Amino acid sequence: MTPARRDARARINVLSEMPVEWRKRLSALEPAQQAPPGAQGRHPHPDRNDEYLLYQRCSAAWPLEPYSDEAYDEFVQRVLAYSRSHA
Repeated sequence: MTPARRDARARINVLSEMPVEWRKRLSALEPAQQAPPGAQGRHPHPDRNDEYLLYQRCSAAWPLEPYSDEAYDEFVQRVLAYSRSHA
């Protein structure tokens, strides 16, 4: 396992040690999780499980380097494709 993967795994493990704080942070994001009007059809909006996985992956990858909108969309699509292939 590479050092970067060990770091990512350690960050996710920390989340499991602070479930109340993690849930509070996720709850604060709920208003932003709603698909904007007219967004249907452009990009599939992730379901709750995919959103949760995406937040875990973002937390594991912290600090995030500046992403362009296109690079972020590609990252989200990779995470969603991974979650669907391992469901």
